[in-house]
Amino acid sequence: MLLEFSFENFGPFKEYMEFSLKPGKVSQRFADNVIENEYGLKTSKVGVIAGENAGGKTNFIRSIKFIKDVIEGTAVAKAYKRLCYDYDDSNPQGFEIKVIIDNHIYIYKLKLDKIGLLYEELSIKNKSSKRIDLVYFFIREGFEAESGTMKVNFNYEQKFFDEEEITLIKTVLPKLGKRLVLNLFDDLNINLTTGLINWFKTQLMVVCPGYIGFNLYKEYEKADEDFEIAQKESFLEIFKIIDPSIEYLEFEDPEDLFSETLIVRKREDGTLLKNKLQHDSSGINEYFAWSIAIWKVINTNTTLFADEIDRVLNVVLASKILSYVKGQDIKGQFIFSTHNIYHLNTNDFMKEQIFFVHKSKDTLTSELYSLADFDYSYSQPKVYELYLKGLLGAVPNE
Repeated sequence: MLLEFSFENFGPFKEYMEFSLKPGKVSQRFADNVIENEYGLKTSKVGVIAGENAGGKTNFIRSIKFIKDVIEGTAVAKAYKRLCYDYDDSNPQGFEIKVIIDNHIYIYKLKLDKIGLLYEELSIKNKSSKRIDLVYFFIREGFEAESGTMKVNFNYEQKFFDEEEITLIKTVLPKLGKRLVLNLFDDLNINLTTGLINWFKTQLMVVCPGYIGFNLYKEYEKADEDFEIAQKESFLEIFKIIDPSIEYLEFEDPEDLFSETLIVRKREDGTLLKNKLQHDSSGINEYFAWSIAIWKVINTNTTLFADEIDRVLNVVLASKILSYVKGQDIKGQFIFSTHNIYHLNTNDFMKEQIFFVHKSKDTLTSELYSLADFDYSYSQPKVYELYLKGLLGAVPNE
């Protein structure tokens, strides 16, 4: 489960920004919004991110996707000019993520520059202890371009490693290049970091524009896995939220899941109407893919970051989907950006769950903050009314 994510020098975000899913003080009032694992560690189940067009919402979601790609090895561990603030890679990019795994909180810090890995640190905090144990830190102190070797400062806590592991690590470190120490640990099958790496690879799902619809799962998951999910009754229950007249689905081949699947609807007189998914409405098409993502949040404890999931859904349907997710006994998380102002309310969400992304008209620099950063009381007017009046920022500049 994700607890916090922070970053700096990414897209329009110049300064250090923090996104926290720590539950608020009134979490008992919002019990269906809070996840508590078997060890008593808590985090929020849902996060809502609002803001004007081109304000930075997508770039925020892309920042965590970038870290996922780097850890998975599908992106090189370095600062890309096009992903840096003002396209300036002379300053490093910084990231920090806190993840709950069993009875531990993993605190992972990373700094990248245009050469590659500049700084990396991993710490662990046990629920039963207030102490944070440093597992290791890596600092690049020099780099020789011709040989690709680095002068490094690597320090570690002996109790987490055996002598053979340390010997292997120190041998490879000078040639690490544009890989992470975490990747190296994965190669060496070091058990300590397996849980964290697996969380990034299998439990963190990030969906940005360009990955929505038919292409989304071709990149993220195997067709066979999606095919298996789509045939489950629990998937049909989620999919039918968009259209209760849907009776069942008929499938042809895993490769044609997002095109040839037949949607079978029942008329009032009992007759059936069959239509291929690719010939149905754009909303049905897109929601079919989203339904697989939502199924994973509910059934596989996936943490899903979704950019504008409700862009093709009406207000009532979007609210039904959120209510469905919140009503499930799950360990997954659903964080989404939206232009639907009716999600901005403290009847459904704690103020710590509502976030805004605002871009300055003068500097074109974006900032991320939550409703909890304001002197806001639950007895105040509806959040979206304050938002529309411009009192919370993150609205188009007049």
